[in-house]
Amino acid sequence: MTGIYRIIVENIEDFFVILDKRGYIRSYTQEAKKELGLGDEIGIRLEDLGVMKPEGIWRKRTKASEILWEHGEVRKHLILRNIPYDAGFILSFRKGNLLQSINSGFTKEWAIDKIPGISEEIRKKARKASRNNIPVLITGESGTGKEVLARGIHDASGREGRFIPVNCVALPKDLVESELFGYESGTFTGARKGGKSGKFQLADKGTILLDEIAEMLGETQPKLLRVIEERKVWKLGASEPEEIDFKLISVTNSNIEKLTKKGAFRKDLYHRVASLKINLPPLRERMEFFDELLSHFLKKHGGEDLTTTSEVMTMLKNYPYPGNIRELEQIVEFLIIEKKNSGSKKVKLEDLPEKVREDKNNSPKTLPDKIETLKKREIEKALRKHNDNKTKTAKELGISRRGLYKTIKKLNLGT
Repeated sequence: MTGIYRIIVENIEDFFVILDKRGYIRSYTQEAKKELGLGDEIGIRLEDLGVMKPEGIWRKRTKASEILWEHGEVRKHLILRNIPYDAGFILSFRKGNLLQSINSGFTKEWAIDKIPGISEEIRKKARKASRNNIPVLITGESGTGKEVLARGIHDASGREGRFIPVNCVALPKDLVESELFGYESGTFTGARKGGKSGKFQLADKGTILLDEIAEMLGETQPKLLRVIEERKVWKLGASEPEEIDFKLISVTNSNIEKLTKKGAFRKDLYHRVASLKINLPPLRERMEFFDELLSHFLKKHGGEDLTTTSEVMTMLKNYPYPGNIRELEQIVEFLIIEKKNSGSKKVKLEDLPEKVREDKNNSPKTLPDKIETLKKREIEKALRKHNDNKTKTAKELGISRRGLYKTIKKLNLGT
């Protein structure tokens, strides 16, 4: 019996989802399929589904943490155990209720005042957006935290319904309307018996997030406009509309104003979805929050004990972050993994990803700078070779031990 199935047999009252090391779903039990509302998700990355809150909790070994699972029509509080094995993770789910852990988890994670890296002006707009039911449009480059802010607005709104994210780019072209508005039983070949609720029905009394709304198909735009204006949804094959109470938040990283002027996006729809606009600047334009964001991600991923040299901080701050806040988080995760088994908690220049070290903003420009950089690299290389033994390092470099200490202090190597 393999390790996976031995674990499953020993915990037969649970239901299981098996992930590889990158978080892609390899398989799941029939009970998991039933309880979690799974269908054909094999080969899909768990985080791309956006089903588990708090997000990313499956990455850490956990014995009993309550999570919120939202997928399709399923919304359940479950007890999660993460069991690492040689090829990935076994996620073990059990029905239960641990109010203390759930209250310290996803609920507070989305509080507007707790979201790191945003200005007070943006917080004020977000609070205003949460206090009324007018549509909100959040713009900004990819990775700036648009969905996090949208969840914060929903959380602050006090709406009793669910937060339903919809990726407009990922909607199958021939199934857009059925996914958004649902369908009645027997509407088309292969239709689910009893019909299906669309994303808008699932967001009743809650919030629907239209991610990348600028990519919404042209033929769907007038139907979406009608739903927004009338607050009624016609299922495919239905004879009567359904009244729906929803808050609409749209996000995009495209220049939707430009698309509207070109006629690629309906002008009347734009004005409806953009009643209140919030723009999230790229990370390079809000570096005053860098230290706050770095500290947040170190804590989130268990790297609070890591320290950095001043050169490392300078290099991190000089990097332009084309992937914005999301890229900063990925770099933090990389550093934590790099230092995990190194025996040292100090992040040095050589620990940084190659793309950061070799970025043009971090390259020495003058001859003295280039000489200093070369000195640093050679000294650090020799120190690593001799496990920080200063006597052996000085001997290899052909300088005195005292001279080595003076150079280390001058170059602020922090060893």
